[in-house]
Amino acid sequence: MERWGWGEKLRLEGIQVTAWLSDYFDGSCFSLPGTISLYSRDKATEFFQLVDGVWIATAPENHVADVTNTLGNEKHTLCEKPLSITASGTQLILYAHEKVPRLTLAVGYQLPFHTQFSRFKALLNQLQPLKAIQIVDRRGINVETVFGCRRKKPNIISEFGTHYFHLIGRLLDVDISDWKNLAAETFCHQIDKVADEVTITFSAKGIEVMIHLSWCDGIVRKIQEPSRQRSKWIHAIGSGSSLTMDLIDPSWPITAQGHADIQPHAEPDDPSLKQLLAFVSSAQNGKLNEALCSGQEGFNVVKFTQRIQTDA
Repeated sequence: MERWGWGEKLRLEGIQVTAWLSDYFDGSCFSLPGTISLYSRDKATEFFQLVDGVWIATAPENHVADVTNTLGNEKHTLCEKPLSITASGTQLILYAHEKVPRLTLAVGYQLPFHTQFSRFKALLNQLQPLKAIQIVDRRGINVETVFGCRRKKPNIISEFGTHYFHLIGRLLDVDISDWKNLAAETFCHQIDKVADEVTITFSAKGIEVMIHLSWCDGIVRKIQEPSRQRSKWIHAIGSGSSLTMDLIDPSWPITAQGHADIQPHAEPDDPSLKQLLAFVSSAQNGKLNEALCSGQEGFNVVKFTQRIQTDA
C-alpha cells in the first residue's frame, strides 16, 4: 500500500477492500464483510494492520467510537479490536453492499435498509434543510443491488434521475425535484459512460449525507485526455454554499481545479451552478482539454481556475 488517494483499491486474497478518502471528515465508516470505507487522508495508515494476510482495523483507545451526539448516548464497536471511528456527528454515509444492501452511518452503526428505514428517516428529520449536492464518480467494485433494487441493465439514466433522487426526498421530506432534474439532465446523462460508481453527497440540516452507488460492468468508464492517454476521475464537491469541481488522475496529484460560489438555495438556472456542471460534463466527454486549455498539452491549472472564478 504505497499511496492513499481517491478511489484506490486493495485486493487481498480474492476479497476486494475499497478505501475512499476524504479531507473533510476525520473518522471511518466500515461496511462489513468485504468492503471498508475509510475517511481520513493523514491518518490512513493508523487504521489498518496486516495480520496473517488480513487487514484488521485498529486504533488507540482514545479513537474508539464516541457517537453520543449522533445516536443518543450510544457507543458502538463492531469487533473485539477497537475500530478507529472519530465521528463528529457531522456526516452520515449511506452504502449499499454487494450482497446485503444496508445503510452504514459514519459512526460505524449499520442499519438494514428495509427494516430500519423509519428509524433512519426519523434521524434525518431532525436535521436542517437541504443545501448543496455533491456528485462523485470513481472506479470501484461491481454492485448489482443498490438500496434493495436490482438493476436490470447497466444504463442507470432513468434510475438515477428518479429512484435515487426521490429516495433522498423521501428521507428528508423535502421537494428536490429541481435538483433532480438539473443533475439528471445536465450531468448524470454522462455518468454511465465513464464511471463504475457514483457518490451523491449533500448537506442536509447541518449533516453531510453521502449516498454511494455502484453498478454493473459493460460500460466505458474512462475519461481520456488525448495528449497523455491517461484515465481521469472527476468529482464535484458541495460544501455549504460552494461547489467545487476537481479533475483527478489516479497517478497524479490534482491537475485541474475550479471553484464557483453557489447560494445555499440556488435555483437550477443559477449561472454558476450550470457553468460548473457544464465543465464537468465537458470533461467527461473528453473535451476538457479543448474547452479549458485551448488545445494546449496537459492542463493549465491557473487558466482553468481563473475561468471558473471569473465567469461564475
